[in-house]
Amino acid sequence: MSTMSRECNENLAKSIEERKSLLLAPQLQKEMGGSEVGFSSSNLWLAQDPSKRWGELFFLLYTPFWLTLCLGIIIPYKLYEVPHTTFLLTHVCFLFYHVSSNMTLRRLQHSIDHLPEKTQWLFKAAWILAFSYFMAYLETLAISNFPYYEFVDRDAMYKVGSLFYAIYFMVSFPMFLRIDEKPGNQWDLPRVAIDALGAAMLVTIILDWWRIFLGPIVPVPDSKQCLQPGLPWFPRNP
Repeated sequence: MSTMSRECNENLAKSIEERKSLLLAPQLQKEMGGSEVGFSSSNLWLAQDPSKRWGELFFLLYTPFWLTLCLGIIIPYKLYEVPHTTFLLTHVCFLFYHVSSNMTLRRLQHSIDHLPEKTQWLFKAAWILAFSYFMAYLETLAISNFPYYEFVDRDAMYKVGSLFYAIYFMVSFPMFLRIDEKPGNQWDLPRVAIDALGAAMLVTIILDWWRIFLGPIVPVPDSKQCLQPGLPWFPRNP
């Protein structure tokens, strides 16, 4: 077995173990007297299991930049040139990102609660933008030494690529905070699914605007350019 295949198998086993701990968490929470509904709702948003949580398919297809565009890895376990292990690990990473976002946004809300409502909105919007970029930059930095690919322009990837990735969090952080946030207003799974799908579609639209109006973050050679620029169903020269 090659070194790459052995590493893939080790990463797959590790990701499965991490997912098992997340799958068992609701039952453990229930046995300890906690609510299982809240955890299940959060996991639906965060794409826990595609066979049981159908919202995951849309979330993963529409939003994971680092899975579909940033990695572009070719190894034995792959889907759209992305290793299956990264799909499994996505939930673990996104759980950490969104829990951190909820904690900081609640603390911020508590500290500015005495301010006018419009001023509160400005503070929260600024924090979401800054925290989204911070998280995106940290992940870009964390994967920079992955041995099976390299950045075309490392500096542009850190600065501009992180901003592109942060678009996901700019949408998902405030929308995830809404789940079960108001006392007495519990969200069921269908409501969470609808909100998750709406967020995924909004992110897709914003990313497409970037593609159409801003383009790639580094120059692309003519040999790798699309034969038909713009939208394929609106040809410029009929």
